[in-house]
Amino acid sequence: MKRTLLLIYICLSAVSCALAQQQLHVGKYFGQNTSIADRPSTTEIIVSGTEVKKYGLKWYHSLTFEATAAEIDDVSRLVEKDLATATGKQLRRLGGRIVVAFCQVGTKNGIHQYLLFKNAQPQKQDGAKLTIIYMEGPASADKLRKHLRF
Repeated sequence: MKRTLLLIYICLSAVSCALAQQQLHVGKYFGQNTSIADRPSTTEIIVSGTEVKKYGLKWYHSLTFEATAAEIDDVSRLVEKDLATATGKQLRRLGGRIVVAFCQVGTKNGIHQYLLFKNAQPQKQDGAKLTIIYMEGPASADKLRKHLRF
């Protein structure tokens, strides 16, 4: 019985984290875009539990992929929308494009939600490597910046 309840709790936690990231504008790229997920150059990492607890997190979801010019524009536009309502924003631009952005996109019951975006090749019009990371947990933004070296 205890195992069943624990399993239900874990599943509900994962679902609530997934729903939270889907509420972001850029959330449409997490798990819904199979054309990106199926590319050989795409790396998706989802971690929860004890592996991320040492960083003050409950959930970590990252997606790194080579983007087309249209995807670069779309992701950048969506990140800009998420930044508009975010707090604790830190961003770097190059030629008007966001190169790196880190922000807190929400807090609910002491659990903070963070978004990190990185365009590793901002000068490329096609084939730039984009990384989008959604993190959730009680960790402060300063603690995460220290761990991320940002």
